Amino acid sequence: MTTSRENKLRARGKRWFVYRYGVWGWGLFTWIFFTLWIDFFQPGSLRTHTLQLIVGDLVSFVLFLGGGYVWGLLMWSWLRRRF
Repeated sequence: MTTSRENKLRARGKRWFVYRYGVWGWGLFTWIFFTLWIDFFQPGSLRTHTLQLIVGDLVSFVLFLGGGYVWGLLMWSWLRRRF
């Protein structure tokens, strides 16, 4: 038996779920945590120049959002089998 929450998720669709919970929920949150950890709590450990800092942050941003997209797809697939 499905719950009203599962019905709402299904009604909003796969795309909404992947972006909401994967890209923005997992990818963005993890990127923010990673960036703060590397840039502020471990200063100078990996990157010392401003250009390295900016490029590294942009590359990690793309990678984390991509990883969030994949995670969202995997979770949607898992939830669809569960419904």
